[in-house]
Amino acid sequence: MTLVSIPHDRILPLPELFRHRSHLHGQAHVARVMVHAIRLIDATAQHSLGPQLWASVFLHDLARTHDGV
Repeated sequence: MTLVSIPHDRILPLPELFRHRSHLHGQAHVARVMVHAIRLIDATAQHSLGPQLWASVFLHDLARTHDGV
């Protein structure tokens, strides 16, 4: 199954796209969330929702301004 049709080197947002540089909520965090999202898509057989889920994971921390609550 292909989640989205984009090059593998663009699956995650580039570090400079994050508003707040963070080791906690940066590229590695997005990668971890992406793995869980793909597993969720597989477990629920909702493959048609893959592109929307990928976009949500890709974008979810880009505008974060701090690592606090």
